Amino acid sequence: MSDEHTREKSAASPLRSLASDPDLVRSLFGAADTGVVVTDADDTVTWAGDRVGEYFGFDAEEAVGTERTAVLESWIRPRLEAPARFPASNDGCGPDGTCYHVLATETCEERWVRHHGHEVSTGPLAGGRIDQFVDVTERHVSDRPVDDQRYETLFDHFPNGAVTLVDESLRYRLARGELFDGLPETPRSVEGAKVSDVTSGDRTEFVETYRRTLAGESVTTETTVADRVLVHRTHPVSTEDGSVCAAIGVTQDITDRKARERELRRNREFLRDVQAVADVGGWEVDFRSETLTWTDEVYRIHDLPTDYEPSVDSGLAFYHPEDRGRMERAYEALARDGERYDLELRIVTASDEVRWVRSIGKPWTDEEGRLVGARGTIQDITDRKTRERKLEESRNRYRTLVENVPNGAVALVDADLRYTTVGGTPIEEASTTPSELVGRSVETALPSDLATLLVPNYAAALDGEHRTFTGSIGDRDYRFRIVPVRSDDGRVFAAMGMSQDITTEERRERELREAKQRLHIALEETETGVWVLEDGDTLRPFGTITDLFGVDPGTDSLETYMERIHPADRPAVEDGLRAAREDGARFDVEYRVRTGRGDRWVHARGKVLDDTDGQRMVGVTTDVTDRKRRVGALEKRERVLRELHTATREFYPPSSLPEIATFLVEFVERAFGFGYVSVKRFDEETGRLQPAARSSSVDAPIAPGPVDPGENPIWEAYRNGESRIFDGGEIGDGTHAALNQALIVPIGDFGVTLACTTGERAFDDVDLDLIEVAAANAESAFQRHHSDRVRTEITRELSTQQTKVDELRGVIDVIQGIQRRIADSESQAALDAGVCEELRRTEPIDFVWIGRPRGRDTDLEPVAWAGDDGGYLDSVGTDESDGRVPAQRAAASHETYTLSNVSEHVLDDAWAKEALSAGLRSVVCIPLVYDEVLYGVLTAYSATEDAFGQLYEDLLTDVTSLVVNYSRILEHRYEATNREFLELEFALSDATYPLQRLATEADAAIRYDTVAESTSDAVRCLVTVERGDAERVLERARSTASVVDAEWFGTVEHGQLSLWIKRPFLPSDVVKHGGRLLESTTTADGTTVRVALPATASPRPLLDSITSRYPDIDLLAQRQTTSPEGTDTATVTDRLTDRQHEILNAAYYGGYYETPRKVTGEDLAESFEISSPAVYNHLQAAHRTLLETVLDPEHGFRY
Repeated sequence: MSDEHTREKSAASPLRSLASDPDLVRSLFGAADTGVVVTDADDTVTWAGDRVGEYFGFDAEEAVGTERTAVLESWIRPRLEAPARFPASNDGCGPDGTCYHVLATETCEERWVRHHGHEVSTGPLAGGRIDQFVDVTERHVSDRPVDDQRYETLFDHFPNGAVTLVDESLRYRLARGELFDGLPETPRSVEGAKVSDVTSGDRTEFVETYRRTLAGESVTTETTVADRVLVHRTHPVSTEDGSVCAAIGVTQDITDRKARERELRRNREFLRDVQAVADVGGWEVDFRSETLTWTDEVYRIHDLPTDYEPSVDSGLAFYHPEDRGRMERAYEALARDGERYDLELRIVTASDEVRWVRSIGKPWTDEEGRLVGARGTIQDITDRKTRERKLEESRNRYRTLVENVPNGAVALVDADLRYTTVGGTPIEEASTTPSELVGRSVETALPSDLATLLVPNYAAALDGEHRTFTGSIGDRDYRFRIVPVRSDDGRVFAAMGMSQDITTEERRERELREAKQRLHIALEETETGVWVLEDGDTLRPFGTITDLFGVDPGTDSLETYMERIHPADRPAVEDGLRAAREDGARFDVEYRVRTGRGDRWVHARGKVLDDTDGQRMVGVTTDVTDRKRRVGALEKRERVLRELHTATREFYPPSSLPEIATFLVEFVERAFGFGYVSVKRFDEETGRLQPAARSSSVDAPIAPGPVDPGENPIWEAYRNGESRIFDGGEIGDGTHAALNQALIVPIGDFGVTLACTTGERAFDDVDLDLIEVAAANAESAFQRHHSDRVRTEITRELSTQQTKVDELRGVIDVIQGIQRRIADSESQAALDAGVCEELRRTEPIDFVWIGRPRGRDTDLEPVAWAGDDGGYLDSVGTDESDGRVPAQRAAASHETYTLSNVSEHVLDDAWAKEALSAGLRSVVCIPLVYDEVLYGVLTAYSATEDAFGQLYEDLLTDVTSLVVNYSRILEHRYEATNREFLELEFALSDATYPLQRLATEADAAIRYDTVAESTSDAVRCLVTVERGDAERVLERARSTASVVDAEWFGTVEHGQLSLWIKRPFLPSDVVKHGGRLLESTTTADGTTVRVALPATASPRPLLDSITSRYPDIDLLAQRQTTSPEGTDTATVTDRLTDRQHEILNAAYYGGYYETPRKVTGEDLAESFEISSPAVYNHLQAAHRTLLETVLDPEHGFRY
């Protein structure tokens, strides 16, 4: 055997030795450059290293759970150069290994591996295998000897531990792993050192461990290094002949695992302690092994040692003979049907002690739900049972007490709020006897109102509280006392309630309280005090006496009270007291008491009483200050109102607003005697309060003048409509120190009354009320005067409105007359004449005429007139020879021209002198304009200045609109035969014309066919490209701003397009002014247009329109003809609907009636965005109308 093979074999030997420890294999080779597959006895892969997947191109985790044969056959064999050599079974995979060439694929690289197979004979994987794949690529490529580098890489990254290799001389041959990161030694310092020289850990134990391992024994020990708990496993390394040549050691940090184990032990000890404290133990019966297991507490409850081996029968035998049958039946139901139980029974312990226990049993099932045993608990409840017995005895004692309690009712309630004992005389409203209450809950046994009162208090007593309270049940009053009842150990086990009827007692106390309360209220409300005068000079006060006199409570000296009496009133009080004492007269005196709040009036009454204790006087004193003031105020009010009534009766009715203001100032000054009084009235023109009247006294202070809106007291009182009292310093400029207070009282919206006091005088409520009454009277007078003025203005306005109504009626009559004349007019001359005659009928118009332009707009020719112009129209020219007359000014500006006074222009315009000479003093001129083209001017004159207001200007504007519209109607009203036309031919080379732009850009010839549709903003016309590229024309049209939309009309080969073109557009302008477009062709050189006009129509509007729109258009020729190209369609189109005409027109010019058709019904439908049947219906209706027009004698021709 070669050295190379020997080294590889020695590397594999430890694996064979360690195969019995699967966890060790995973830890050792999980991150090494050696691929390992671990298989259990069932030939199932339980673990696969990442290197296996890397070597053969699969996910190692997916191999876990797969059969070993499947992994070898499907995932490893296909990657080999010679797959037939790879064994599928255990045969041929000996520990010596076999080399295989792994081919490169998309998931793995090319390499050489040696396969070692190992049988596992011991441990959890006994009967399984470990397959090891070692990368030997470098050896096969360079033929260099194998060294320990591969294992060094493996051991350097050994997780959470260390791997060491010790030779027979007890020297570390290899020491690697992450454990060294926390030790003072490093792997390099350990390698080569003797085990006994390394200081970390227990050296003696390590030396002994390795000696035993070198002797062929695998050893596992635990040690502590640097506060970490380590597990140290050593295994012998054998040579080929079986002799041990080295020892490999694997050390892992198990500190965390040890901590978890300690926590588990603590939890178990805690559970054991809890069971002991609660006297609860657990038991378990396994039906499969027929074994019974007890916890330590169960042994203690039965007074048995823990080495006692219980059985089901022996366990049941411990139950008391009287309870054993019940327990046996419960256990039998649990074992047979899985029925749980919870019983309280007696047992007899091993020491013959009888104990009460609570035994609970529950079924124990496996994962499939099958009953495999029973589990439960057993609790020692002997103490509780003893307490319950004592409690019952205590209840019996209380029951005896309760049943014999005198003069009341007593009840004992348990923890569940149920009556256990009731005695004495219960509450009548309970409607039940004591015996009927026992056993029932308080809430259900009593009426709801009584239960609502008692239940919360019984609950509080059960919580240890004492409750005493009163309550009314029906018409009776009761006092309740509820207290807790405690056992010998102080625990509350019941509550005792006692009730007593206190109705009579409560009634007496309530009546006494009410009497005292009524007396107290009476004294306070009437501000009355009670006093008792004893021994001549000792006074005992009650009630409000001390407050009334302003002395300290408890003051009893008569002199102290006498000192508070006003000096002027004291003699009367002293005389009254003397008379009562000496003569027995009744004491009854009203006097003033001086206090810090000013003088107060009091009324004192008293009487001398004689008794065994001697003579004393008892009396009452009442504060009558308010009454005194009310009496004074009432007297003052009556006086002022009487004076106001007299003065008002003498003053009314007032003749003017200033007279009202003066009256108010004089009355307030005379009735109240204030230092200053004034009235300020709101001025509508200036928007401020202006002085209207003021005090006449020369000594009166100077008050402020006009008051502007803003933040000042006078304006604020006026704005809010509320009376206000201010300090005098806030009024005026603050320079009049004599002013004490100012009172401002609004007079509605008309103004304010201002009154001021001087010295120490202040306004009282009576002053305010009475001045408000006077101001209200003044407001009424102002309002009456204002109403009279408004009534006069309304009467004047109504008269004016009536005049305007009459004018409107006249205007309406004129408009109706003009409408009739227009409707009856058969010619332009009749129309103009009728309009002038009807306008002359209106009151302000004395002369009216209509002028039509002959060449330029200002070259007007009178065509109709009405009224007497006094030769004015003949004396002035309308050709601008003498300056522009008003009509020419309106024609030039195309806007209404109005002149309200002709005489103002005499010096500047010659026509004005002629007009004034003819008696014409005002004029209005309205131009007749359509589509910015002047058709004429309507001029009206009046002999009155400023005669044409907005009403007549609107009338004339409406009339000119009617004239223009009906003139166009007359131009289109053609006879069916003998028509004469004027044919005009134009040449256009304007780039703004859309078809000209398209023809130039596409170098094409475009023929205009017809207008298919029109809206207020655009027209849809059909054009045919006669020469050039129609596709290019369509493309240019779609990019032209004035073309809204462009599409093919019909088939492409016919070259016809549908163009939506924005207005204005030449063909629509021609039609608008009465013409018909006969022909139009556009090339890159220009556009030729032929237009026909009725001979009776003026060509000027049309020429003005198109020449203003297209400056580069030239008139090439004009000719008279009686039959223009095309048939007269007026009669026919009048009978067609707009949609019928549009579709018929598009069908004709689109080639629908040609053979073959250039457009189909579907093309027309798509073009007009309607359905094909709708197109068909429109065409049929149009055809029927055409045939009726041609063939029907009523409409068409006769042959």
